[in-house]
Amino acid sequence: MPAKKIDDVHGGAASLSSSVGGRSMKLDQGMGSATLSAQLYEKVRDLIYLGVLPPGTQVTEQGLSRQFGVSRTPMREALRMLESRGFVEITPNKGARVGVVDNEEYHTGMAIVSVVDEILAERICRLVTDDDIAELEVLEMLMTKAFENRDKEKYLRVNFQIHERLEAIGDSFFLQSIRSFISARLASKSHVLLGDPATWKRFYEEHLAMTAAVRARDVEALRKVFRNHNQTID
Repeated sequence: MPAKKIDDVHGGAASLSSSVGGRSMKLDQGMGSATLSAQLYEKVRDLIYLGVLPPGTQVTEQGLSRQFGVSRTPMREALRMLESRGFVEITPNKGARVGVVDNEEYHTGMAIVSVVDEILAERICRLVTDDDIAELEVLEMLMTKAFENRDKEKYLRVNFQIHERLEAIGDSFFLQSIRSFISARLASKSHVLLGDPATWKRFYEEHLAMTAAVRARDVEALRKVFRNHNQTID
C-alpha cells in the first residue's frame, strides 16, 4: 500500500488549513519568519499527536506550504524542527514522512523512558517549587475536564503539556532531550491507546497520582507511578 500523502489527509487542503476537530489551523503571518516557523511546527506537531497525520504519512515543503498558505522558507525550517525533535524523518530528494515505529522499537523506546524517569523522579521532587506545583494542579484540572467530557484532543494536548512541564522541572538537558525525542516518535501511539476506555481511565488516574506524588515530593511514590505509566501496551 502506498504511503499516505499530506493532500490525502482529512479531506484535502481546504479542511486541513482551516480547522481540525473544530480547532483553528490559522496562522498569525504578521510576525517574523522564525515565529511563523514555530507556529507551523506546533500545528504540524499537533496533527501528528492527534493522529491526523499517522505514521508513514509523506509531508513535503510544497504540500504543507500550500495547505497552510505560507511560503516554503518557514515551512522548511518547521520541518527541520520537527526532524530534530523526532516527529519526522527527512530523506534527501524524497521529502519527509511522519516517523514510523514498529512494535519492537516501541517496547525499546518505553524501556529507555522508564530508565530516564527513574532518574527524573528524584530531580523533580528535589527541584520542584510551589509555583511548579500550582501549574501542575491547573493542568490537572484541565485534564480532568477533558477526561470527563471525553475530549481526546484536549486531553492529549494537556497530557503532553504535563510531561513537558515535568521534564522542565527535572532540569536536565540530557534527560529532557532523550525523553522528549522518544515521546515524539511514539506520539501517535497515545492517540490509539486512548481508544480503549479502560486504558484511558488508567492513564488519567496515573496522572492524578503523579501530581499527588510531586506535591508530596515523594520520590519513591513518583517512581512507582512512572513505572506503572510506562508499562507497554500492545
